[in-house]
Amino acid sequence: METKKIIELEQSNTGAIHLLKEGMFYRAYNRSAMRLCMLQPFKVNAKYIKKVKQVIYYCGFPVSSLEKIKGKAIENVYSIDEIADKQLVISGLTDDMDYEIWKAKYKPVEKNNIIAAEQKVSYNTTTPMQAETILKKISEFPLENSTPMQTMLFVQELKQMVNNYGASV
Repeated sequence: METKKIIELEQSNTGAIHLLKEGMFYRAYNRSAMRLCMLQPFKVNAKYIKKVKQVIYYCGFPVSSLEKIKGKAIENVYSIDEIADKQLVISGLTDDMDYEIWKAKYKPVEKNNIIAAEQKVSYNTTTPMQAETILKKISEFPLENSTPMQTMLFVQELKQMVNNYGASV
């Protein structure tokens, strides 16, 4: 599928993971990549595409792992639809995470004229002041108005913050 069509597909994507078969791999782009990473952690890449003048975010897995991904989708009571033999759609997901916030975790980095994704992770930089920030985040989190997925992502974020704190002590 052309990059322009992928971008159009993802701009209107409100609750699905579109997996596109590319050779021996399935790839998810932009919003689909965000949701796929909520289903199972993946390395996310970012690439600037000159033709469409924007950065796209993507992740993927080999065709041999498809059954495992389908199993996780079924466990979470998502539906799976095959569109031809080049596209698979996992639907029934909610937009629990803001796409703009998610993609801010990744910044494109140019190396040898190739732009790749580098996850923003800060190690050995958490101070006692930042520990207070962690406690403030916990106390301000709206647990009573959050979905289980939002809560899980929040706990994951806290865990990373705590791990970073532990690395600096």
